[in-house]
Order: sequence, then structure tokens, then C-alpha cells
Amino acid sequence: MDGKLVKVKRLEVKTGETATIETNLIELTPDIIKALIIGTEQDSVDFEGYKEIVSRAQLNDGDYLENFGYIGHRIDGRPIIIIFPNARVSGGFSINGQNKTAGVVTATFECVADLSSECDRLPYRIIYPKEETV
Repeated sequence: MDGKLVKVKRLEVKTGETATIETNLIELTPDIIKALIIGTEQDSVDFEGYKEIVSRAQLNDGDYLENFGYIGHRIDGRPIIIIFPNARVSGGFSINGQNKTAGVVTATFECVADLSSECDRLPYRIIYPKEETV
């Protein structure tokens, strides 16, 4: 339709999608920190007996988590499962530190397509019970 100035039903085209899960992490290990910042571990030059994690410029295959999943529950207690066949942490490193409480690290996991798959949609799956399932 030539000259349209607004979005028109049935003339729009899906041009991409995102699927993310944001969660609070209970534990902060070196592997989790490396995933959060896309970092690498090395011996510290300045602090004897310590290692340090520094930023890395390039992603590699180890930065992607296979079959990342989330299980939530409906109000009636039945589970809803979300699976990302390939996921990576996006959003960087953020910690909310408070006095006399454990720091909470928030992480966002993003679903990504595999290079060999069709790249016109993300491969995530959301599995939920049929209404008649008890």
C-alpha cells in the first residue's frame, strides 16, 4: 500500500525477536563471574596468591550455555518450563550489595540461534500443561 503513514494490519512483517530470562543468582563463583562479563581468568600480578578475572574481547563457544532452562509454577502449582537450546549471559555484571545481607547478582540470559539452524526465529520452547492435565 503506497503512501501508508501508520502500521497496517496484515502488512506488517516480523523482523526479529528476542527471548530473555532475568534471574537473581544465589552464588557468585569465578565461573559465573566469567560468564557475566565474558571474561578470562589469570594469575594476579599485583596480588600474590590471588587470581583475577579480566574482560575478553571475543565470544567463544564456551560462553554459550546449552539447554538453559527455567521452571516456574502456575498459581495451581503446575509447572511451566522454558528451554533455551543456546543461551548466553547479556547485560554484564551488576550486584546489589547491602549491609548485613548477601549481595544479589542479577543476570539476564538471552536465547540465541545456532549457526546451523534456520535463522528466521529463535529456538526457545515454552512447555506448559494442558488444561485437563492434573
